[in-house]
Amino acid sequence: MTYFRCIALSLALGSLLVGRGAAQCGNMASKDLVLENSHVRFRFEKGTMNLVEMTDLAGKRDHLAGGGPHARLWEITFGRGTQRELVDNSRANCTSAHIDRLPDGSQRVTMEWKDLVWYKEHGALTVRVTVELAPEDSVATWRIWVNNTSDYWGVWSLTFPTVTLASAGEYDIADPSFSSGGRLLPKWKLAVQGMYPSGNWPMQFLAMNAKDDGIYLATEDSAGWGKRFDVNHSMGEVSLTHYPEGMGVPGSSFLDPYAIRFGVYQGDWTTAALRYKRWASQQRWALQSSPYRSSFASKKLGDVGFWIVYDFPLNDPESVPVGSLLQTLEDLRKKLGVEIGVHWYRWNGPPFDNQYPHFLPATPQFQPAYKDLTSHGFLVMPYVNGSSADLNISDFGQFAVDAVKDEAGGYQMHRYLDSSGRLLTMCPTSAHWRTVISHMTSDLTERFGLNGLYIDQVTAMSPSFCFDASHGHPLGGGPYWTSATRNLMESIETAVKYEGRDVAVISEAPNEPYLDLLDGTLTWQNMNGTEIPLFQMVYSRHSVLIGSPTEPGMNDTLFRRTQGTALMDGRELGWVSFKELSAIHQDRVKYLRKILDYRKLALEYLQHGEMMQLLNSTASGNVFQADVTTDGHTTHVNFPAVEARVWRVNGKIGILFANAKALKTPFTYKIDLKEIGETGTRFLIEEISPRGRKLLGYSHSVVERTEYLEGEDMKFIEISPQ
Repeated sequence: MTYFRCIALSLALGSLLVGRGAAQCGNMASKDLVLENSHVRFRFEKGTMNLVEMTDLAGKRDHLAGGGPHARLWEITFGRGTQRELVDNSRANCTSAHIDRLPDGSQRVTMEWKDLVWYKEHGALTVRVTVELAPEDSVATWRIWVNNTSDYWGVWSLTFPTVTLASAGEYDIADPSFSSGGRLLPKWKLAVQGMYPSGNWPMQFLAMNAKDDGIYLATEDSAGWGKRFDVNHSMGEVSLTHYPEGMGVPGSSFLDPYAIRFGVYQGDWTTAALRYKRWASQQRWALQSSPYRSSFASKKLGDVGFWIVYDFPLNDPESVPVGSLLQTLEDLRKKLGVEIGVHWYRWNGPPFDNQYPHFLPATPQFQPAYKDLTSHGFLVMPYVNGSSADLNISDFGQFAVDAVKDEAGGYQMHRYLDSSGRLLTMCPTSAHWRTVISHMTSDLTERFGLNGLYIDQVTAMSPSFCFDASHGHPLGGGPYWTSATRNLMESIETAVKYEGRDVAVISEAPNEPYLDLLDGTLTWQNMNGTEIPLFQMVYSRHSVLIGSPTEPGMNDTLFRRTQGTALMDGRELGWVSFKELSAIHQDRVKYLRKILDYRKLALEYLQHGEMMQLLNSTASGNVFQADVTTDGHTTHVNFPAVEARVWRVNGKIGILFANAKALKTPFTYKIDLKEIGETGTRFLIEEISPRGRKLLGYSHSVVERTEYLEGEDMKFIEISPQ
């Protein structure tokens, strides 16, 4: 049993009414403590200081369930070796709590659990929490300090904040999701979990909505510490778990390395995304990541409109022979009217996911075919892996020192396919591994004259808690994984783009801390009714997203929706094999050509602009139903037939519409231009199509219109100030 006790020092100084009375209230630990303004009320339970109320005063909704036996505000896991022990704030009363009024009108609660006795070590643990609320904000800034002076135990993890929802299962959950832009899970009753930073959870926030009543949870961490977001509906809990430097090292602490933003809002998931964007757009990965303007950016990548995944016929009997590859791609370029990119797998021979990090020699056909394709203007990126080494290779001994080690010294092995090798994750802090990968990518670039390179896993991998002290990084958690991965990507960029070579460097899945070090990232978005452009809403002008893959058996309407929304969301289309392409009949090819023509017209918006809104039609009949299969289960899903995205660039507004149905469909909408940053009073409205421009009229800042889209069609409306 964990031995834990606290010397209670609480003094009752009367009830608290925030915003009235003295600038500082005394010790309030023996009374419920209330922090509120005109937007939100937070109430902390006396003694334990569990957060038992979080009321959105605009929506008149209290999101939390109150106290109870499982309630807690923070939970610390201590570690030593393989031992784990838990302690949380419910096991001891807070020793002091007070509230300060700050000069700017903000209010700050400070709570402290001081000099706690932990495993008979007197004064070994002190925890301090602050919650600061600005006068006109509904989201507070939360901070926590865990000061551990134990000579035996180290902090292993910290969960803070953690709250219990009043109505678990009533919320639509918006999460960043793996490589798809994001997903909206309606009235979700299952668990949601994601480790940041990773392709699985590429942004450090989570939004939950019960109609217009929202919960916002985010961190503002510029260094990229590893952390885990959790929604556990079986317990009705929402929590955030942090991992300190020196996990399990005696005396290790967690001393407020970044701010947490937690509170309520009115709106939907786009409201939360735009709130997060205000912080995210000021980070180095955004400020330095203008993908079509930076000194490192590939000029060729911006020209590509459609992508092919290629494998040798030796590996895929239904693939196009190498000798026919150029002509096949030339024909496709002519049919679609855009430049074609090629993602080339297994160009060096071995089965996929084997023999890493060795990618040479190439097969004899590769070099002449590659030269032929690039000389005819195609962007071709061969596949390499920058994160894994195969335990089966004969010279693995030279890479063993680079491998991630767990706390017992074991390797981190991951299995993807039955045919894969025994792949081990390499620690990016290793100078030797960084040299191996940068030399390999430089060699390939020079040897074959590459104009593109796909380097798998590197920026998509979540932090692996490495405990190899010889690597020189703090053991376990902290920001070292992110900083070391950035160093690895910088070495790759420097190597392949030496002397100004125009080489597009692409990796797997968008992940915010690395946006400025990549030309683009691969995405795939299965159509199951949950997909939303969450990542694009935040980072639309800071990233190039590639891919609109199709699923076997997808009907024509769903195919059109897949491609139309991908284009409106700013992605480069395709990433399909020749086998999949052959299954795309002539009508689908015509549709692709049509929407790719619109992509050319809207390219200024899609490449340099910002996605500002998703429009919903109020017209009837804007729906179609399709069968979708997820994890082996087929369900009937209702999809919107016509969808629209609002983009903004250089003071102009562009609205893209796409109709997935074969029938003419109206789309009625209203847009307030002032809400998206326009300050003018009179605006010109034009339709832009391959036939030219057409004047539609003029409007004040509130635009109300109905567009009629022909079946299987797109429309592009531009609104500019007069």
